Amino acid sequence: MRPIRVWRSLTYNLGEHYSHHGHTALALTLFDKARALSPDTAVFHYNWATVCSLFRVDAQRVYGWDNDEIFRRSLSGFRQARDLAPQNYTYADAYASTFMVMAHPDWEAARQAWLYCLKFPMSEVEREFIYGRISRVCLHQEHYTEAQHWIDQMTAPQVASMREALRRKLVALPTPTTPPPPVVTISSVAATATPR
Repeated sequence: MRPIRVWRSLTYNLGEHYSHHGHTALALTLFDKARALSPDTAVFHYNWATVCSLFRVDAQRVYGWDNDEIFRRSLSGFRQARDLAPQNYTYADAYASTFMVMAHPDWEAARQAWLYCLKFPMSEVEREFIYGRISRVCLHQEHYTEAQHWIDQMTAPQVASMREALRRKLVALPTPTTPPPPVVTISSVAATATPR
């Protein structure tokens, strides 16, 4: 068992070294090997997904995936990291943020991912930026009442431009074709269990 732990650490550390020195394709291969050797280690999944999503040309060369597949695989890696380390906000944020750069995301999964992020301690401004992201997701879902709810909570001057852009988009959108779901409120999010 000990040689496996040593090889796992060596593989991961080499991946870190190569990722910091421009050898991204080799870093991806080593991070992937570390994930296979230790699938329960959150940081291995997180770092692989980070490099994969940021250096897509190298990921295409290593795996033969197009951009859609790269983001889909990276999303899965970030989700694994988040679920393995549910108290780590960085992993939760990376998972939620990846939906926002995908061509055809699962918007309900994105909404749930951002609601999950609200359970972490953070500044009020950081919290209101998340309100804006949830509102944007709700607009894609045609959940306009809930989108308006989150926009109304954005009162900090630092989020004013985001708030006004969301309001303009909301006003310009057509009437939804499906009935909206019950509105999720800040109090209902706070009442749920915090990340373990």
